Amino acid sequence: MKYIIICILFLISLNSYSQEAPVEQSVATTIDKNQSLFYLGGLLGNATTKEQFENTFTAGGQEYRQEGDNFTFGLYAGFNFAKVWALETSITITSGLDKRPSSLPLDDVYLTAITLTPVIHFDLTERIALYAKAGIGFLIYVEDYKKHSVFNHQDGDYWADVGFAVGAGLDFKVSKDINFRLGFDYIEAEMDADEENHHINLDDIDEEYSLVYMGMQYNF
Repeated sequence: MKYIIICILFLISLNSYSQEAPVEQSVATTIDKNQSLFYLGGLLGNATTKEQFENTFTAGGQEYRQEGDNFTFGLYAGFNFAKVWALETSITITSGLDKRPSSLPLDDVYLTAITLTPVIHFDLTERIALYAKAGIGFLIYVEDYKKHSVFNHQDGDYWADVGFAVGAGLDFKVSKDINFRLGFDYIEAEMDADEENHHINLDDIDEEYSLVYMGMQYNF
């Protein structure tokens, strides 16, 4: 969190300095005020994941819970339809979730999150805007296994389903074409097991996913 706080202070200072200099009152000094623009960005952040396995072979048939904080990366894109709202989609990948006990030789465990959300923007200054969004989030939890002969040999199992997604954050206009973003996303879903999973992995997983991230986007 320290680097996010430092970035906020730096960007607010940058905004204060830019307001002292003369600027043209045009779309270049606002955040998408006068025309609809497509944007594409990349993000890096930290995701907190909470999984509840309804039943596991190695846990004696009892529910098993795990939590983790892991590095996350991804992409987001959107289209500004009007002065204050847009439609946005994102995809992120979080790996390193291989903590639960398993009878299968885990190689890597990762979670993919895909969102589709309407977004509302509120201009705080000419260069800083607050945004909020809500929509759907699609979660895919994947376990990849090392080569094995346990039960039926299979490279991996997965769980997936759609849940509810919300988010909020700040957009900082660095230049006419570049925005810097600090954001938070939250998704909750009950993921169904794929019917082709190993028979010990046929129960559902309840997932809570929260992401704090920094992003940089280009406005087309």
